[in-house]
Amino acid sequence: MPRKNEKPVMQYEEWAATSWYEKIIKRLSLDREMDVEAAKQLAKMVGDTSKTFDALKEKVQGKPVLLFGAGPSLAQDRLVLQQLPSPDCPAIFAADGATTALLEQNVVPLFIVSDLDGRIDHIIGANKCGAYVAVHAHGDNIPALKAIVPQLIRTRIIGTMQVPPVPGLYNCGGFTDGDRAVFLADALGASAIILAGFDLGDRVGVYSAPAFTTDQPATLQKREKLTIAKELLEEFAPSLNATLYNVTAHGIAIKGFEKVVLRRLIEILKGSC
Repeated sequence: MPRKNEKPVMQYEEWAATSWYEKIIKRLSLDREMDVEAAKQLAKMVGDTSKTFDALKEKVQGKPVLLFGAGPSLAQDRLVLQQLPSPDCPAIFAADGATTALLEQNVVPLFIVSDLDGRIDHIIGANKCGAYVAVHAHGDNIPALKAIVPQLIRTRIIGTMQVPPVPGLYNCGGFTDGDRAVFLADALGASAIILAGFDLGDRVGVYSAPAFTTDQPATLQKREKLTIAKELLEEFAPSLNATLYNVTAHGIAIKGFEKVVLRRLIEILKGSC
């Protein structure tokens, strides 16, 4: 499946020019100085991750990516894994807590995008079994960075941040693990990006936090974060090179991502894998 445009992928300069980070700081009352400090700490721990990025790009470029979020539809959406046409196509990506749901299906994702607030033992386990991990630095997770990053395999870590990146670390745009994973997939050369478990509504899934045993009403802050994720996906969808689909069983529509049923998705994958 060819990429639809082949425009340059979003770099930090283009992302910064949109002023989205400034808007998010105001909407969520973030601490810019702590975001910078977290990025510095991560850079010290992982160094230049560009070789890892390039190695992962070799595995992703030209392939469709099936990206699982941790929304309430995830328990149903992950059943698509039983019908995939090839063991290595599409490339399987997980946004943080979705890793747990995939491991329950005996599937190790190729790539996990995480700010380290999911099931850490599962993320570490998947990493040791071959998963690449995009570790994200922000002002609230410095203790997690210090505790968890040393337990990951360094050659399978990509460093990401929400402030101007240092060489070898990345800010391809985005804010939540889910929308950031979409922008990373496009930067890695995915031919298509298929969303699953991306409900983005007023409830969060059982896999969204380690303490959850059932789906939960979203807190006001979480609803705002999900709203931001939706706004980012819809604003930047026309700029992405990948063809965009959404197979999420429930949840809200995301403009720019064609909603498809499972049967249609399998047809699309058979034609591109």
